[in-house]
Amino acid sequence: MNDTDYKVVWNLDSIFNEGSASPELEDHMKQTKARVSELEELMQKVELDPDQLGNVLDRLREIKVSISQMRSFAICLLSVDPDDQGAQFYRGETTAIQSSYDSITID
Repeated sequence: MNDTDYKVVWNLDSIFNEGSASPELEDHMKQTKARVSELEELMQKVELDPDQLGNVLDRLREIKVSISQMRSFAICLLSVDPDDQGAQFYRGETTAIQSSYDSITID
């Protein structure tokens, strides 16, 4: 039986260059937080009519995908280096953003 050596380090630069130090990742997180806040304000202020429902559903989907992408990226970074402080930070942030998102969708 042949032993195959697999790389322990993945190249994730095609997703967010520079790993957990990526400015693009930080921007992505900030934009996602802002979208969650905007959606929360919208949900509190407006009686939704059928015309707005499609917009709200699109926003919910986009935010969910964005949170999932950030969490998956952080987990991939942590699988390579469990001590990566930046990846640990982003994993925690995605959990906080997910909680805010869940509070909107559950209410």
